[in-house]
Amino acid sequence: MSIRIVLVAIGMTVSALVTALPIPVLELDLNRYQGTWYEVARMPNRFQKACVQAAVARYQRLDSGRLSVENQCETANGKRKTARGIARQPDPNQPGKLEVSFFRILGIRPIWGAYWVLAIDADYSVAVVGDAKQQYAWVLARTPTISKSSMQAAIAVLTRNGYSIEGMIKTGSKPAS
Repeated sequence: MSIRIVLVAIGMTVSALVTALPIPVLELDLNRYQGTWYEVARMPNRFQKACVQAAVARYQRLDSGRLSVENQCETANGKRKTARGIARQPDPNQPGKLEVSFFRILGIRPIWGAYWVLAIDADYSVAVVGDAKQQYAWVLARTPTISKSSMQAAIAVLTRNGYSIEGMIKTGSKPAS
C-alpha cells in the first residue's frame, strides 16, 4: 500500500513538472517577427545586468532561414552595449520554440539558449518571450512603450506560464540611434 502511495506521489510530481513548462505559440511567422523590437519589461538576468534602459532587439531573416540577432542597451555611463547572435527554429512543428546563440568559436556555435515566444498579438506589435526554465522573460513591442492593458495582458501570459513576475523590471525604451 505504501509503495503505491509513493508511486502515485512520484507520478503526480512528474506530471506537475511536465505541465509546468511554458507553452509557446503554435504559429510564428519569422518574416513578420523580424525587424526592431523594444524591450518594455524583463526579468532580471546576468547578461543584461549593465543595462539601465533603451534595450532594443533587431532581427533580420537570413537566406538560411535563421534570424540574425542584434541586442543593444544603454549602460549607466550612457554607452551602448551590443550583443550579436543567431536565432534558429529547430523544429518547424513547434515554431514558437526558438533557440539563440551569442557565442561562436571557430565558426561553430556550441551553446544555444531557449527563446520561446509565449504570446504575440495578431499584428505582431507586442510579444512575450521566455525560456524553458522560467528564469528569463521579456515583454517586447514595436514601439518603445505599450498601454497599461497590454502590459497587464503580458504579465498574465507570464503568470499563466509559471513565471514569477516578482522583481520584473519595467524598462521602457527610447528609440535607439
